[in-house]
Amino acid sequence: MLAEFAAVLAPLLAIAVVGSRADPVPRAPRLFTPIPAAVAEMVVVWVRRAPVLHQLARQAAWLLALEQFSFLAVGLWVWLSAFGGHPADRAGRAAGGISCGYGSVESAAARHTPPS
Repeated sequence: MLAEFAAVLAPLLAIAVVGSRADPVPRAPRLFTPIPAAVAEMVVVWVRRAPVLHQLARQAAWLLALEQFSFLAVGLWVWLSAFGGHPADRAGRAAGGISCGYGSVESAAARHTPPS
């Protein structure tokens, strides 16, 4: 349930920040590119969902908070990478971000689909 909260909160936070003075993309455009952000998100999600780490996070509140913060942080990175920065650069970033987002949604669906 909490992972879905982070999945909803990340794009909402990114939308609130994009185009404002708090938008980090114009200050560090090389850091905010969609492909590395999506790869980092994939790594964080897969590592944090490893059975041992997942069980530990369910036994200690601070580990659960760390897990959820890591999901939120990489999700925010992905969304800012896709939609942040100068308006002229957003079309290319959005296309890359949408394709990465589609891949991560497909990956998540594959993990949660029961075998036939």
